[in-house]
Amino acid sequence: MATDLKGIVLLHDGVRGHLNQSRGVARAISRKVHCPIFDFQVPELYPLRKYFARKIANRLETASEAYEWLDFFAGENFLKRIIQALAKHHIKIANNGILIMSAGSAAAPFNLALSIALHVQNATIMTPTYLGTAPFDFAIVPEHDSPDDEPNVFVTMGAPNIIEKEYLQKEAKKLLDELGETDDEEGADLGKRWSVLIGGDDQNYTIDGDWMLKTLSSIIVFAQSHDAYLYITTSRRTSPAAESSLLKIKGKTDRIRYILLASKDKFNPIPAMLGFSETVFVTDDSVNMVSEAITGGTVPVLLKAKRKTGLKAKLQYLTKKLVERGWFTHDFLWGVPRFDEVFSRFMAKGLLLSFDDWKENILSGKRQLKISSNFNEAARAADWILNNRK
Repeated sequence: MATDLKGIVLLHDGVRGHLNQSRGVARAISRKVHCPIFDFQVPELYPLRKYFARKIANRLETASEAYEWLDFFAGENFLKRIIQALAKHHIKIANNGILIMSAGSAAAPFNLALSIALHVQNATIMTPTYLGTAPFDFAIVPEHDSPDDEPNVFVTMGAPNIIEKEYLQKEAKKLLDELGETDDEEGADLGKRWSVLIGGDDQNYTIDGDWMLKTLSSIIVFAQSHDAYLYITTSRRTSPAAESSLLKIKGKTDRIRYILLASKDKFNPIPAMLGFSETVFVTDDSVNMVSEAITGGTVPVLLKAKRKTGLKAKLQYLTKKLVERGWFTHDFLWGVPRFDEVFSRFMAKGLLLSFDDWKENILSGKRQLKISSNFNEAARAADWILNNRK
């Protein structure tokens, strides 16, 4: 395993999901070789400028061209700040001593230009739009993105993330202390803790007020009969109508102990919730959230969000039928059917439960499962990068 790595420059666009993935891999590398991580947010580019940034970045060949690109698209102080941060920690760029890393499409061209300018290796997480994975030394791509079988591509099952079990326990204690819940009090009977991680609307899924009422009402019935209390968080994609419905439900039951609306509060309670919950429910609009829950050590319960209808949805399921008949390979699946296949693979490995299977288990008196294997895609990706650095 390579140990010559002195630092990681992590470029990001500020999107929480992208940060969770890139920081997860960067931290896993840092723990193994004891190198610091330097976070830098890239400038937000408007559509036309973004288009030219990607187009030109893909053609960069020399360090001087990369310097010019960075000056034009990132500003002259961007590179200077990075070099100063490295120098402050006495980190030499020579001999490929640092690794540039990013996740998603927005930060990818900055990653590429910076690595060419400094003559160092780079890593991308997910497949960047337009650039693809070919220009990068290391590309960490989830299986459901149907990545190319190339030596610079590492395929993950789900998404890498920042979840570490020790960190979860620390965050769990912190949040429970804030809520005034202490398990160690003599005679304390606080019941079971069940967490519900709710996503929101995107091009394939929708979560509305009706879904919120129907789904949570069903969970609350089981919570009442099994002395459990709910801890719920939404995402930035959760609609105002769905949030409003959630608050109305809370007003009618004593089974909801905690709600965090992501539209109102930037705090991320998910690590704490994964740390203290016996059961975790996750909506299927987010592979990231499902991956985080699995990495946390619990077999999560999958809640099916509403599927959007229309021509796009019909084409998705038409493609699925053609795949089932053998006319196309599974690589052609897209949209909801593609994500359904990801979750089916998780279930086949015993890492995920459908809501119906969970209900059957709880009615028969089976305990909620814990994952015995150490499922951690960020750690696997970190090992792959370190073992393949030149």
